[in-house]
Amino acid sequence: MSPANASNSLVTWTSNAPGVADVDQTGLVTPVSEGTATITANSGNMALTGCNFGGWTTAADGSGTSYEAGATYSTDAALALFAKWTAISSSVTTLASDLNPANFGSSVTFTATVVPATATGTVTFKDGGTTLGTGTLSGGVATFSTSGLGVGSHGITAEYSGDGGCHSSVSVAFAQTVGSTAAKDGDWNDPTTWSCGAVPMAGTNVTIGVGLTVVLNCATATLGNLTILGTLTVSGTQTITLVGNFIVNGTFNCGTGHVVLVGGSDTIMSASAPGALDFYYLTVNKDTTTTRVTATSKLRVLKKLTLTRGKLLSV
Repeated sequence: MSPANASNSLVTWTSNAPGVADVDQTGLVTPVSEGTATITANSGNMALTGCNFGGWTTAADGSGTSYEAGATYSTDAALALFAKWTAISSSVTTLASDLNPANFGSSVTFTATVVPATATGTVTFKDGGTTLGTGTLSGGVATFSTSGLGVGSHGITAEYSGDGGCHSSVSVAFAQTVGSTAAKDGDWNDPTTWSCGAVPMAGTNVTIGVGLTVVLNCATATLGNLTILGTLTVSGTQTITLVGNFIVNGTFNCGTGHVVLVGGSDTIMSASAPGALDFYYLTVNKDTTTTRVTATSKLRVLKKLTLTRGKLLSV
């Protein structure tokens, strides 16, 4: 049996008419009487790691006459057969999203790309250990859309099942963020104010829509990005801690509150309305001294500006 490192490589030999021709387990055929006998060589579950079995050939280098597995042939001479193997290709799966971050309730389409593009089969999309759905590969691409992701951060993966010619593979987890949006006028700590039916969790991206007014009436709000298209009013001495950007295309009433900018990523602060973006207390306390806070609008701090760590730039 060739190659020598094939597993389960024991071949069993049988004769359907041992009274005409007998065969031992080395493949030696002994004629017994006149007639016709069929000698069968059964390779069982022969396997070669990383390869698919593709039948037989009469030359070790694959250049000889080919024979399909399971077929019947007649011969009147000795015949040496070599197993034919086709290497199973490795595959690489990558994942992307068409909307990140996304607002709660928005439809997000995930696209998995598998290399080589000739790969066939299915891709399973998962949120951590939870299966979201599947997509069928076409030209190496499979997609899945959902509007059911909850508010927060999600580690989405794409798991390619593999096929006869390609090994399976799993993408690196894609960090999909789903943010909260205000659904109506109301208090920040009222779950009914928000489209997701829950007060924004720490690290959530928050958007207050056009024409809506939200009153910050809880002690602290720790957020990713904060986008104000309507109105956000700080009712007293509340603190807003931001890891991401602070975008005001509506109105921000700072009250006597405190805005703290933290984290290792650069922050942009901007306002579309003319004039200054007002803060009562403003603290920049980034993870490193080189992390930047860039103001694209005028900033006016009414009480105290604290620069603990990071760079505050104006453009």
